[in-house]
Amino acid sequence: MKGKFFLGIDLTGSPKRKSAYVLMEKDKRIVDFGFFGDDDEIAGYVLARRPEVIALDAPLTLPLRGNMRGCDKALRRLGMRVFPPLMKGMKKLTLRGSLLAQMLRERGFTVIEVFPRGAQILLGAYTKKDPKTLKMSLEKVTGISLSGLPENLDLLDAFTAAYTALSFYSKRFIVVVEEDCEIFFPLPA
Repeated sequence: MKGKFFLGIDLTGSPKRKSAYVLMEKDKRIVDFGFFGDDDEIAGYVLARRPEVIALDAPLTLPLRGNMRGCDKALRRLGMRVFPPLMKGMKKLTLRGSLLAQMLRERGFTVIEVFPRGAQILLGAYTKKDPKTLKMSLEKVTGISLSGLPENLDLLDAFTAAYTALSFYSKRFIVVVEEDCEIFFPLPA
């Protein structure tokens, strides 16, 4: 595959549960989507497609103190529902995300942490647990056709992650930065 690609992954805490992904081209066309199993499958896909930016929907760092990172506290102050990275269930996701990001970065890839639900809120597209409405809203605010993408919340989060990866590459993003984390969000189209 030639061209510039941007990969969004809605990572799960366990490789036994499938992680949704969306691969997008620089021209904002979705070229592939589906579900990954374990980290070796993810790494193989990344090595074959060589995306410019990989956006992971998972905490990629642990808190320096307490059970919440500075970014998580900042997002909570903005009214976003964020789970502590060390909370039961989230800890596995955080450890998997940080190890996967480290492995991919060591292979030369750019990996960023994203929060699709927060991005959807900032873009004005978020709807609670209604994939049909969320899909229509995301199409409207991004200007990207999602006609081939199933109405699945995990895939829509992976799309939002891929859109954020493209926004990062295009330098059209905002970032919440604290000493123990960075979370990237896309700017509206």
